[in-house]
Amino acid sequence: MPGLYCPSSWTPLPLTDSWVRACANGPCLSLRARLTYHNPQPQPVDGVFVYPLAEAEVVSGFEAEAAGRRVSFQLQSRRRSQAACCRALGPALGTSTPRRCAQGHLVLDLAQARSTLVLPTGLITPAGTMTVTLCSSRELPSRPDGVLCMALPSVLTPLAPPGPPGPPRPSGLCDDSPTSCFGVGSPQEEGLAWEEPAAPPDVFLGPARCPAPYTFSFEMLVTGPCLLAGLESPSHALRADAPPHASSAATICVTLAEGHRCDRALEILLHPSEPHQPHLTLEAGSLSSAEYEARVRARRDFQRLQRRNSDGDRQVWFLQRRFHKDILLNPVLMLSFCPDLSSKPGYLGTATRELLFLLDGSGVAHKDAIVLAVKSLPAQTLINLAVFGTAVQPLFPESRLCSDDTVKLICESVETLQAVGGPPDVLAVLDWAVRQPQHRAHPRQLFLLTAASPMAITTHQALELMRWHRGAARCFSFGLGPACHQLLQGLSALSRGQAYFPRPGERLQPMLVQALRKALEPALSDISVDWFVPDAVEALLTPREIPALYPGDQLLGYCSLFRVDSFRPRPPGVGLGWGVGDGPGMAEAPASLPNPSSISCVSAKLSYYL
Repeated sequence: MPGLYCPSSWTPLPLTDSWVRACANGPCLSLRARLTYHNPQPQPVDGVFVYPLAEAEVVSGFEAEAAGRRVSFQLQSRRRSQAACCRALGPALGTSTPRRCAQGHLVLDLAQARSTLVLPTGLITPAGTMTVTLCSSRELPSRPDGVLCMALPSVLTPLAPPGPPGPPRPSGLCDDSPTSCFGVGSPQEEGLAWEEPAAPPDVFLGPARCPAPYTFSFEMLVTGPCLLAGLESPSHALRADAPPHASSAATICVTLAEGHRCDRALEILLHPSEPHQPHLTLEAGSLSSAEYEARVRARRDFQRLQRRNSDGDRQVWFLQRRFHKDILLNPVLMLSFCPDLSSKPGYLGTATRELLFLLDGSGVAHKDAIVLAVKSLPAQTLINLAVFGTAVQPLFPESRLCSDDTVKLICESVETLQAVGGPPDVLAVLDWAVRQPQHRAHPRQLFLLTAASPMAITTHQALELMRWHRGAARCFSFGLGPACHQLLQGLSALSRGQAYFPRPGERLQPMLVQALRKALEPALSDISVDWFVPDAVEALLTPREIPALYPGDQLLGYCSLFRVDSFRPRPPGVGLGWGVGDGPGMAEAPASLPNPSSISCVSAKLSYYL
């Protein structure tokens, strides 16, 4: 239940106004929100703002203002004294509020620090207000049909008891009562989504809530490399107009057609006109190429290098060392592609995958389900099985083709499976799985069956391992008994898999069959993209490896461009390779770079991936 809290009692402060401005540039979304909170208490209170971070979300700005005093934040390395006080508190997995050390610092566990932004905002006077301004960027998820899904964080639209109806919607281009251009029913006809919380709030989990209605203002600009075929909302009535100074239909302005009733989150679905075509988006940096060159040449370390060695290659080397620091100053190209991977009849029998079954001792009770899953695999599947406790014991040195002999060996091994002594080491078996050699045209799928409930540090290390190798495999987790939900759900979310938790007495077989169908769904693997940029430009590319794409996945690649012709002319005809495999993809950069106009979310997303 994120929001603004009084840390002495962790009581949430009520929201009185939410002002949100968004810009959807292709699959990237930038948000600027201004939230006004009220202190109803007769004494001043300190404020702590809690904001949940989506995976790969970047917060680029934060400011809190109360009684003319402003508070902002700056990222710094953790000091030794702060690290020591964190260690002194010891691990605490799944606490509902931040803890305080002896020096008064707010301390989060490792998982919370990765997924939550917690910032002190200063003192709020009695019956006073505090305004929090937040800027962030994130990627929009897509559906298999290429539709982009935009949902505002719940902290911007907390659930509140229903208030009086909002003002009548203004007239506009879309003045019909449905919520979309496609005739979806009005949300007023649906049941209210707000419910009274039944337990004390957990500041890290659940949707944000507010005790009373608040005012809400929303506006979103939608632009991108292709026109928008339509938009809809399952939650609100929308109004779509052209911006006041628009010269074409490439950009539209989306607002609410009716007042926000505070009983549901805001969701918008964007329908691109070319959902399955690759697109390039160019975003200008904050400086022109001449301004950036002057900035570099004015640096003292560059001037010292120039005095010692005036060679052009050394100057370019200096620039290359600064590429990751100067991303916001230079243009960035973004390649987006959502392939059409709709399945055809009979596809399951021809799917090629590599399946690794990872079992600890708790899998003994589910031998029949595992044997059935192995016997139902297509013949061209690669398969291996590893049993783990304190050590990992693979059945084969590397994955084998799913022949009759291989299936027989695996089934016999499962039938004789016995509980392995010692606590199961999930980190060790995951490390073994991601380090196995990759097989071309066989995307890897992990089936993890475990009852492990490791310590907080081990959970964090396992999640970081999967985050580092997020494109290497999809993980389908099955929590047996007292398994750690946070670990298994995190592994599945990071790897685009799924997590299953059978209840006592519930059969595992239906869940395994469902996961197998998901693992064998259509995929696009071994993707390669070649970038070709002008001769006078150096490029910084990310990601270096492209994971396999499944229905609803997007390929997003970023290329930051740096002019180096004034430092050292680049030999003509030199191309830049990106990716793995021998795929036919190609992206060509424009021959000239525009002057900078604004910085939106593309550069921020590139900063996250680096």
